[in-house]
Amino acid sequence: MSGHAVIELGPVTNAEENASLVMLNALGQTVRTIPVQMNTTTVQLERGDLTSGLYHVQLRSAQNVLRTIKLVIE
Repeated sequence: MSGHAVIELGPVTNAEENASLVMLNALGQTVRTIPVQMNTTTVQLERGDLTSGLYHVQLRSAQNVLRTIKLVIE
């Protein structure tokens, strides 16, 4: 991954109004949380200080995990 990656979410709807993108490392620890605005379809994720490895990226509403993707950083 270069300096950033673009994550395709699909449209975030009214039911997901207070959604956030939560990035978890291989141990299940939250390493980053990004607020997601309604009607957003993509999020640009900056690598920053993330180390190489496998991450789970979850789109979460206030009470549910709506989507989960795997992201590998080399």
